[in-house]
Amino acid sequence: MVYLTGTASETEFMLNCQKWKMWLAEQTPNAKLYVQYSIRHIGSKRSFPFHYGDNMQSKPVFFPVGSLYDDFKLEVVASIIDAIGDSYEYIRTVVVLYFFII
Repeated sequence: MVYLTGTASETEFMLNCQKWKMWLAEQTPNAKLYVQYSIRHIGSKRSFPFHYGDNMQSKPVFFPVGSLYDDFKLEVVASIIDAIGDSYEYIRTVVVLYFFII
């Protein structure tokens, strides 16, 4: 499997869910979708949100180093929330390595 990979304090990650559409959007033209992006360690229930709103694109963000025990992998969670509060979670694994100073 191919993972998005970067280095902590060096790689800026940007997330984008622009193509999500609300079901029956033509019947509720003023209703908006909201997105919450968060990061968590593999297998953890605790996540750390870094973006929420109706703008589907996050600002550039640096992720922390992934755990050595999980091969430096973290999970990025995109929670898409519709106008009545129903939500869907999309989870993507990323690899964030530590920064070497030589």
